[in-house]
Amino acid sequence: MREVLSAFAYPNTLSVLRLTGWDIRQALEHTAAYFALDQAGQPTVSEEYLVPKPQHYNYDMW
Repeated sequence: MREVLSAFAYPNTLSVLRLTGWDIRQALEHTAAYFALDQAGQPTVSEEYLVPKPQHYNYDMW
């Protein structure tokens, strides 16, 4: 197992965060800003995450 995990470019480490409800809400709002609606009302990636360069790494899942 150790050899398999050493193949990853970045180590995965567990962190424990003590957050308030406000902190969690702000993080969720930031994540939701990743999406926008196109002309047909379909979800798409927000222009802010695409220009001037793609920034998909800033999208987090909660």
